[in-house]
Amino acid sequence: MSKRISIVISDPWDLVTACGSGPFAGTCREEAPYGVLVELDEFIKYEGTNYNMAFCHLRHADTAVADIYSGREISVNIGLVGTDASVDVKTVTMAAINLMRGIGAVGSVRVIP
Repeated sequence: MSKRISIVISDPWDLVTACGSGPFAGTCREEAPYGVLVELDEFIKYEGTNYNMAFCHLRHADTAVADIYSGREISVNIGLVGTDASVDVKTVTMAAINLMRGIGAVGSVRVIP
């Protein structure tokens, strides 16, 4: 995998105001037909939680995960999840991330050339 991904957050506004819109860089850890799981290079620190994983779910039916790697900006719903020191982020999968607490956001992704 190890494709480099850039994430820009546009909503919710309070998250963007507190942390900026990005871009937040990371490495693609897993792909599914509906999105990608990205391990962020740096934490997004918001309301006392450090978020280091982002599940980016495609927003439009006419887009595919492969479109992310085309160089175009692709609209996504983003689930930011924080893992603490007791969790080895290398073991986090898309299935596991659905069971973790996080916050939702809207934005876009693109490959980092």
